[in-house]
Amino acid sequence: MAVSKLKSFSYFSAANYVPAVVGFSLLPIFTNYLTPSDYGIRAIVLLAIIIFQVFSDLGTNWIIRGKYFEIKAKDDLASLISTLLIISLIIRIFVAIIIINIKDYIYPPLFPNWSYIHDNLLSVNIIILFLGFSKNLVIPVIILEKRVKSYLMLTIGTYAINIGSALYFLVWSKKGLISLFYGELAGAIFFAIFSMSLLWEYKTLRLSNKAFEYILRIGLPAMPKNIISQVQSNINKYFLQLYMMPSDLGIFQKSGFVYTGFRGLLKSIGNTVAPSNIKKLTEKEEDNETGLVIIQFIYFISILLVMSILYLESVFKFMGVNESFWICAV
Repeated sequence: MAVSKLKSFSYFSAANYVPAVVGFSLLPIFTNYLTPSDYGIRAIVLLAIIIFQVFSDLGTNWIIRGKYFEIKAKDDLASLISTLLIISLIIRIFVAIIIINIKDYIYPPLFPNWSYIHDNLLSVNIIILFLGFSKNLVIPVIILEKRVKSYLMLTIGTYAINIGSALYFLVWSKKGLISLFYGELAGAIFFAIFSMSLLWEYKTLRLSNKAFEYILRIGLPAMPKNIISQVQSNINKYFLQLYMMPSDLGIFQKSGFVYTGFRGLLKSIGNTVAPSNIKKLTEKEEDNETGLVIIQFIYFISILLVMSILYLESVFKFMGVNESFWICAV
């Protein structure tokens, strides 16, 4: 059992840390082709889409986690997943239409620096939002089924296409900031196609009459947690763009990449222990192991985080990161 969990953890860690390491190694390229103001503009566009993204999820991730082990018949599970997938697709289409029709009325008052540049980037981001309709279904399914290789292929494949496309448009085509969005769009297209192949065994025309009940009873009550989490993560960015320059917001956003990497490591251990933990909770068994493992791992991550911050600025200088971004290491 311990060997199996270690193997799963290694796959989940690779899925989170290969992108982090590659992204870190490419900092000299991105920081010399893009400015802090570019990253500030990008942060504003991402802020503009976040609230709609939260409301379009309907807590489907929690429905799958809560019902996967409870539903014994494969046909019933397939019916639920297919129905939730259709609902997610319809909701994303509806949300995309709403954003397109109200963006000119809500974004300029909310974001004083909003311009046609933000509008162009937002158009690409709306398509990315739509293509992510399957994310909250495919991820919990393959995690609970311990399909760690599929998770690795999905994550690394999406990132490879994302970063490769972004580099092509940025370095060779000289497209500037929109290159990052084109890269994310290419990655989103790959993710949508590959995720559908991973969920293919659950395809069925028989819709679940309990899907809406689960959305009302499990999904919607879980949404406030997601909303509060997003507000906590982004409220400071919103006020920064109100009172400071886009370049300041860009520096602030870029400085969070170190913490993002360590959160990825914590996510890896969470994905590793989730299947056994959720199965025990579903079967009303006591789980005395998971909490202790998580706490020990948090202490380990904290030590690594402190050690990395002490030497980060020197690493930036050695790598050739643009000087305007050195402050991100402080």
